[in-house]
Amino acid sequence: MGSWAAFYVEDISEERVAEACATWLRDQRGLWARLTGRAIGQRAGELSEAENWTLWNPGGRPRRVAVVRHSPRWVMVFYGSFYEPNELAVHVSTELGARVVDTQGQNTSDAYLIAIHDAGQRTRTLEFCEEWITNEGTPLPDEPVPLETTFSDEPDEPGWFHEEAVQRYMDQVFGIRWWSFPEASEAVLVG
Repeated sequence: MGSWAAFYVEDISEERVAEACATWLRDQRGLWARLTGRAIGQRAGELSEAENWTLWNPGGRPRRVAVVRHSPRWVMVFYGSFYEPNELAVHVSTELGARVVDTQGQNTSDAYLIAIHDAGQRTRTLEFCEEWITNEGTPLPDEPVPLETTFSDEPDEPGWFHEEAVQRYMDQVFGIRWWSFPEASEAVLVG
C-alpha cells in the first residue's frame, strides 16, 4: 500500500517556498514554525512517510513539511496530509503568485487528486476513485486524451485514472516525475 501527498511549485526558489510554508504553519499553529535546514544529512530520496513519520498526518492539516528541488523547473513540498482543500498549497500559490500543482494519491484504493492553482485560484481539478468525482476546469495544453487508461482485457469497460495514468498526466503536462523523490537534492524541513 502506498500513499502520496505533495505539491509542486513552478519556477520559485526552495528558500522562498520554505519561507511561505513556515509562515502558513506559524499562522495555523500559533507557534514559531522554523526552517530547520537540511534534514540531518538526509537526501531527499530518503524521505518517506515510513522513515519520517513526523511528516505524516493523514487526517489533519500539515504540521511539518519537506521542501525539495525536484527539477530545474519545480520545487516539491512533501506534506503528508490528505486534508482538503489544501490550504497550504493555496497559501503558497497566493503568496508567491505561482502555479502550484497539488497531488494526492492512494494506490490501494486507486484514489487520486490533482488540483492546479495559479496565483491562488484553482483552475483545474481532477479527482478519481473508481469513477470521476471531479473533473473541472479547462483542460490544460498537452493533457492526455483520454485521461484514463483503458485495459485491453476489458475494452467495453470505462477507463481508470489510476497510478500509471496520473504519472503519465504529470509527466506529459508538467514534466514532473510523480510519486518520487529526487535522489541528489537536500531536503529542507519546515515545522
